[in-house]
Amino acid sequence: MSKGKLLSRDLKGIDFPSDVAKSVAISILYSNFKHQNKHTQLAKLKQVIAAPLEYIDDPIFGALVAHFPEAQPEEETIEAVDYHERVWKEDRHFELFGSDNIADNAIDQMRQAMTLPIVTDGALMPDAQHGYGLPIGGVLACDNAVIPYGVGLDIGCRMSMTLYDIHPNYMGQQPTKLKRALQENTWFGAGSKQKVFYDHEILEDARFSETYLLKKFRGLAVKQLGSSGSGNHFVEFGVVEITDETYQVPPGKYVAILAHSGSRALGAAIANHYTEVAAMKCRLPKQVQRLAWIDMRSAEGQEYWLSMQLAGDFAKACHDVIHQNLAKAMGWKPIAKIENHHNFAWKETVNGVERIVHRKGATPAHKDELGIIPGS
Repeated sequence: MSKGKLLSRDLKGIDFPSDVAKSVAISILYSNFKHQNKHTQLAKLKQVIAAPLEYIDDPIFGALVAHFPEAQPEEETIEAVDYHERVWKEDRHFELFGSDNIADNAIDQMRQAMTLPIVTDGALMPDAQHGYGLPIGGVLACDNAVIPYGVGLDIGCRMSMTLYDIHPNYMGQQPTKLKRALQENTWFGAGSKQKVFYDHEILEDARFSETYLLKKFRGLAVKQLGSSGSGNHFVEFGVVEITDETYQVPPGKYVAILAHSGSRALGAAIANHYTEVAAMKCRLPKQVQRLAWIDMRSAEGQEYWLSMQLAGDFAKACHDVIHQNLAKAMGWKPIAKIENHHNFAWKETVNGVERIVHRKGATPAHKDELGIIPGS
């Protein structure tokens, strides 16, 4: 067997409790063992499946074992939530940065989000503004639940920047060539599709076969790979000055390509579908209806999580294609790259407990983690 990513056909004969579990298994093996041959990967997988309870706390395979009936808690049936039967948290504290520059309606919206019984922690960024459900620039940590509108409609909307060892004077010397490269290698507009279709491993991702919705939108994903959509999305050339000695390139000025866009129609379809699912399972008062959540222990919660991850990977693939096409057109080779999602949810440890951390229009900023914040 060759090295590389296992496909669904490679797993015939292996008994999985669900299609979602199969997709999780493929993702785990690809992320952690892609440099090993498929025979070795299958052997590891069969070892886990033969004794799943031994891997409940395993840092790699624990996420897979969580899908097995043996690892489920005794009470795993998730009932529809009625807010009247829940304890709501009034005036819950959240971190507020730069309050002098944040509109009152964004702060009020964050206060409403903090009343949800599933919320444990929150923060509002200094460039926050009123949004749909959660304010743009809002960060929300939840207990074992995910809020589709807390992630946002454009799942995986992100920034990416590649640096090139090109003298900044090039910007003024070759404006026509730069403009032509952008015109011929970027595609914008609602519903836009690029003129050339590209091969990319994301299009062969097994997760596209896991739900009806993902199967339905794979064809459009093929046509939109490498495009940017509309709204505040952009692709541009510019000059970046690096002043930090600890960065991966020496201090100095570099020509860069900067892009801002997300997961196109795929992400929007996922967001709209699972927001409707959440609204049916979670009855909330009008002012917070868009913050309906899905329990992560439910099948719908696992479906959304898998779909969100795929949309995020698709958004990254779009950016990769954009940068590769522009670099090829210019005859450049990148020397460094910085990228990050700002519409996504992550499993993170908050005050010693694993939470689902939503960042809507907010950039991760862990210690030693580089990110890009677009100007407004």
